[in-house]
Amino acid sequence: GVGMGLASPAMAAAIANTVDEGDLGVSTAFLQMVNQLGTTLGAQVLLTTQAALEPSVGDPASPGELWELAGSFHAAYLVGAVGAAIGIVAAGFIRSTRHHLTDDQLLEEELELLDGSAAPAGGVA
Repeated sequence: GVGMGLASPAMAAAIANTVDEGDLGVSTAFLQMVNQLGTTLGAQVLLTTQAALEPSVGDPASPGELWELAGSFHAAYLVGAVGAAIGIVAAGFIRSTRHHLTDDQLLEEELELLDGSAAPAGGVA
């Protein structure tokens, strides 16, 4: 929850800066779809790991069974931690890019700068 809350604005900005204005809706919809798929897949991997290692017979109140149950959750959280570490490393490869302008927009920006009549299209003077 907290990690996605912190990462979502940065991901949305990174995507918005790399696509044309006409494709912003499609790109943000794709981001939301991938976010939902990742959440669902991650939850299922953790649940499957825990269920596969959960003890299936015996007295659930016995200390040995409780340790086995705790071990199954430990393994599931370990799988989640490995997945999170992979995500952190992958996030390090995201690079910042400036929104790309078409040739006509670049020419217009240069003409406006020569005239001194407006700020550049990138918003930075």
